[in-house]
Amino acid sequence: MESRSPCRHDITFPFCIFSLVGSLAGILAFTPALQAQVIPDVSLPIASQVISSGEMIVIGGGTPAGSNLFHSFESFSLPTGSIAQFQNELGIRNIMARVTGGQVSTIDGVLSANSAANLFLVNPAGIVFGEHAELAIGGSFVATSAAGVEFADGLIFTSEVDAESTTATLLSVNVPIGLQMGCIGVDIGTDQAEGVSTPGSIQVLGSGNLDSTPDLTLGLTSAPGQTLVLVGGDVTIAGGSLASLGGQVALASVRSGTVGLSVTPSAVGLDVTTTTAGEFGTISLTDAASVFVPTVVEPATSGIRLIGGEIAIDGSRVVTMAIGEATAGSITIKASQSLQLGGSLAVAPFSAEIVSQVASGATGHGGKIDVVASELTIADGARLASVNLGVGQAGDVTVDVGQLAIAGFFLPEAIAANGGMVDPEQLRQTDSNDLLEHSTQSRISSENFSSGAGGAIDVAANSMAFAAGGQIMSLAGREATGDGGAIAVVASQIDGTGAMPSNPLITGGIGSYTTGAARSGDVTIAANRIALTEGSNLFSWTQGSGDSGDLTIQSQEFFASGRETTLIPLRAGILSASLGSGRSGDIEVDIDQIELTQVAQISSVVASSFFGQPVPKAGTGQAGQLTIRSDTLLMADSNSEGQVPFLGSFTFSSGAGGNVDVSARQIMLSSGSKIGSAIFNSFLLTGEFFPETGSGNTGDVTVRVSEALTIEGANPILATSASAIESLVSALET
Repeated sequence: MESRSPCRHDITFPFCIFSLVGSLAGILAFTPALQAQVIPDVSLPIASQVISSGEMIVIGGGTPAGSNLFHSFESFSLPTGSIAQFQNELGIRNIMARVTGGQVSTIDGVLSANSAANLFLVNPAGIVFGEHAELAIGGSFVATSAAGVEFADGLIFTSEVDAESTTATLLSVNVPIGLQMGCIGVDIGTDQAEGVSTPGSIQVLGSGNLDSTPDLTLGLTSAPGQTLVLVGGDVTIAGGSLASLGGQVALASVRSGTVGLSVTPSAVGLDVTTTTAGEFGTISLTDAASVFVPTVVEPATSGIRLIGGEIAIDGSRVVTMAIGEATAGSITIKASQSLQLGGSLAVAPFSAEIVSQVASGATGHGGKIDVVASELTIADGARLASVNLGVGQAGDVTVDVGQLAIAGFFLPEAIAANGGMVDPEQLRQTDSNDLLEHSTQSRISSENFSSGAGGAIDVAANSMAFAAGGQIMSLAGREATGDGGAIAVVASQIDGTGAMPSNPLITGGIGSYTTGAARSGDVTIAANRIALTEGSNLFSWTQGSGDSGDLTIQSQEFFASGRETTLIPLRAGILSASLGSGRSGDIEVDIDQIELTQVAQISSVVASSFFGQPVPKAGTGQAGQLTIRSDTLLMADSNSEGQVPFLGSFTFSSGAGGNVDVSARQIMLSSGSKIGSAIFNSFLLTGEFFPETGSGNTGDVTVRVSEALTIEGANPILATSASAIESLVSALET
């Protein structure tokens, strides 16, 4: 150990770089013919002592320094069924085990220590944990491909040793505070020295877990309340399982720089604030891998930390959970480049998920989810979610990204076999609440199904894109008595297009639902420009007795345009709707320029039917108030069926319509476009008649224009339907 040492360019590690060679080395390590390779070197004043007896490997000796015990090995690998037990005195808090021989460590046995000491396994060449690898350690466990471990006094326990270092080693009595990745002593803010070795990868292999809740008995599990830390040039969890009951699981991928550590008498933690990198690597979870941190008692520190350049959750899950009275740990993810969620594998029933959950009956609160990334992509029916099944309050979700893209869905097998298209008759026979509560669209969500409150969602991005039903959404379910979480979105550009083909209720966009007695969350959106097409909406929706939340939207520009399909006219725009007895939320819009074309809308609606079928107790709620403040409002063009843009309040049942208040400098209506309040007996969302004529009262309509009001033209298909500002009662025969 020395205070600063230059990189040794005469030493190369053949398995430093994550590659096919490294993967094959890991696989070969688990063949029955391989013997345990725990071979000490002679680089420390007191060398490690290794005694093997059958499958048991007892490791003694080592050089103590205060509460630290240092070991050094030429190689360190364990085949299936073997046990490596570190012996140490009770006063030892940190066991530091480095590997200097330049070969990957393959661990498919049990790592054990006879006390509550923390164990650090340091191998710059990399470490592979097999399916049968286990931990039997009383303290925390750190596995890393760092070049060295830095201590509070500035000394570094480096894995780069030579003949001189055997007689000039200084061992620190202080606590470890960081991991030095790559070349030690190189300023990461300047050009790197030639020949710098890339840290090896950390791999955890396993058979995967498709159950709805990850399994604590699988894979690498820390002691209760302790931390499991994996830090490498790249980190790959391929079907592996990582867990800590009430502790922390931390993954960091750093190819050059420093990963900060926080070491206390109770646990080791990853310190995000002191982690600096010249280059981040990749973290990937694949093949039904899981990271699981449930919390039963109140911990000193708990949660999940992921830090890297590119982070991919593919057919896998990351979960914290509150059980009993304890608060769940937080989930913190920082990706300097991208975070991606998706995949083709169904993981109960999502393709991938990052979830903070309050378990059924739990009184503890959910943990916060905090994501910072340059790009965030959620696809294939994946979700980033706060879920409440208990009494406590769900955790909040905070997302701060440069670019956000949410698209796609996971298809049930029957629908996938039908080319991804829903059977209209099957849709009509399906409980509409089920369609909302059990949908599998890609999303950032707060989902509340119990008496506790839903978590809030805060999203900030330069650009947002929603497609094929992708959403930012808050849901208060049928059994929920606690309110849904609020949504706050700030963006420069928001683009939305398309609904979910297997569930047309799920339109791409941003909004809140309630299907029971609870109130859904308010939605607040601020953006420079918003463009919505083909069924994408900003929405607030109730299908129960609870009221839906209010919609507040501020923007410089707003454009919406729908289109006709064989199943459903995909209206795009801003929608507050009541299909129950609850009141739909108010809509308040402050937008400089508004343009609505074809099947576009800004509307507050009361309805009593779903795809032509009556919904029990539906349509008795009141529509919310609609307030529009704009400089320019343009409404024009119809589709081939004569469906035109509309702005107003509409009731298709006994519930009363809301008042409409529009203020603008200039308004232009053409092609049969409408501003108004109306009663209908047919739900134009489906084009089918209701069983009974609407009987609710219309709301008042107030339009203020300071400069110019232009109303011209008629619907090109329905020539008798002219552009208008009106209050209308329709009484069609059924």
